[in-house]
Amino acid sequence: MLRIEVVPRAGRDAYELLREHIAQRALTWVWKDTAQRLLQHIRKPAGHILLTPEPDRLIAEVVSDALEDRVFLAERFVGRLLAWLATDLESIHLHLNVPLK
Repeated sequence: MLRIEVVPRAGRDAYELLREHIAQRALTWVWKDTAQRLLQHIRKPAGHILLTPEPDRLIAEVVSDALEDRVFLAERFVGRLLAWLATDLESIHLHLNVPLK
């Protein structure tokens, strides 16, 4: 499992900012569900990122059976966060608990 914790600056909502950018700018990210909680990269349709908004942060769980797909998704997701939201974010934390295969 790989978890990404996104902490916005005071007064910002990381989830709403991300949703806005996905709707307006994303070329390679699509919503896998209508509730807009499962984010999918078009190059890795077997995996996804489960988004859980909390009052002061956004939790993103990277889900895929293959370790290389989890790494790919995390790399692309963090890259987009930085490209789109760098001035709106306080920090991004990676939590690793990847089982060895």
